[in-house]
Amino acid sequence: IIYPYLLMDAVYDDTDRLNMNYEISAPGHYIKKFKAQFYWNQVKHDMTDEKRLSSLGFDEYKMRCYAEAETLGGKLESDIFLSDGILTLGVDYYFRNWDAENTLPTGKQKMMPDVDSSNMGTYIEYGQPMGEEIRLTLGMRFDYAKTKANDDRTGLYTLYHNTMDREKTDSYAGGNIQILYFPVKEIEFFGGFGCITRPPAPDERYIAMQKPQMIPDWVGNPELNPSQNREFDFGVKYLGDIFYGKTTFFYSDVKDFISIYDLGGPVKSARSFRNVDAILYGGEINLNLFLPLDFYLQGGLSYTRARDDTHNKPLPEIPPLQIRIASRYDVDRYFAEIEGIFADGQHRVDPELNEEKTPGWGIMNLKFGVKFKKINIFAGVNNLYDRY
Repeated sequence: IIYPYLLMDAVYDDTDRLNMNYEISAPGHYIKKFKAQFYWNQVKHDMTDEKRLSSLGFDEYKMRCYAEAETLGGKLESDIFLSDGILTLGVDYYFRNWDAENTLPTGKQKMMPDVDSSNMGTYIEYGQPMGEEIRLTLGMRFDYAKTKANDDRTGLYTLYHNTMDREKTDSYAGGNIQILYFPVKEIEFFGGFGCITRPPAPDERYIAMQKPQMIPDWVGNPELNPSQNREFDFGVKYLGDIFYGKTTFFYSDVKDFISIYDLGGPVKSARSFRNVDAILYGGEINLNLFLPLDFYLQGGLSYTRARDDTHNKPLPEIPPLQIRIASRYDVDRYFAEIEGIFADGQHRVDPELNEEKTPGWGIMNLKFGVKFKKINIFAGVNNLYDRY
């Protein structure tokens, strides 16, 4: 698999997956539904630069990264009749191990130091009609999470963050309230407020990569706090005979948002992660128009604006305004679609990361399809005019 954006390509990427679900309806007088799930997967991923010019002069390759990851988990959930509504109770768990070794001419090192991540959570949700036009839903959740780096890379953590921690536990709670309002059959207003916490990912806390010469190192921050998001959402949906539309807006206040940054060290700099307070807001608009003669017109727009309040600058890696317009002809056996995707220029970038401003662009895609009995054949061309 070729990765033009990276410095290496994948020799192989092998994945094994197992997923089992069990569900039973009305097992008791008060129980509406009971569900159980178990899943397991593993990934073995080998990347080298053996097909790149950088490997010239070496026996096989100059750089290699071999990674393995394994995840297992499950969930138990039950829906219970309570008054005029439904009470949902559940518990879930997952365990993940991530291990990666990087090879350079300077030697081998554990880029991802055999990190274990586990999370046990329990949740409750209750939804009930409040008359014929309003429905109210309340939810709460509690989690206990633990991360541990089994291999010792504290030399890098001490060098850049003055810590030797390789193990962290986090406990946090969250909740939400949602209201749906149906003034008429075709229109639905919705709104809600929620609080949720995300623990740092294994790479954000424990990645440890020493680069040669004066190339900046990659180092996690074991002292990262979980991100706490407090968000308002509201919008409206309309479903008529010839028109469907949905508009959604959000405002998100995140305490301890996990952001990338460059930090200085005693010898050279490194790229790492830190907690900042951030504000993100934006929305989406989606429209569908059903035209005569089996034609459909679709359109969409999405935008997010984000700010690092701690350092009074834009958050990095935020996409610009994007627009999609498509026209589709669809009958029982055939369909054809022409699609335009457009992006505005992104000028809100992080200069400290040398993040570059990007110009706007637009591309055209074509899709075709035919259905014959149980056979579906599809073809298409993305970026028809080969725009950069």
